[in-house]
Amino acid sequence: MGGTPDWMGSIGALFPLRPFVHAMASALDPAGATVAWTDLAAMALWLVVATVVAMRLFRWEPKR
Repeated sequence: MGGTPDWMGSIGALFPLRPFVHAMASALDPAGATVAWTDLAAMALWLVVATVVAMRLFRWEPKR
């Protein structure tokens, strides 16, 4: 029983879940609450990209 394949970790690193988990874990660390700016930047970038995609693709009325 091996670990997770390297390619799966590379693909998983593209999504915002890893920075979110790192930010939450470090913010709740009893030794000292700190959050890396890179984690916040990655989540902010995902927020901006998702907002732009939603604004371009979302329509209240269906296309004909």
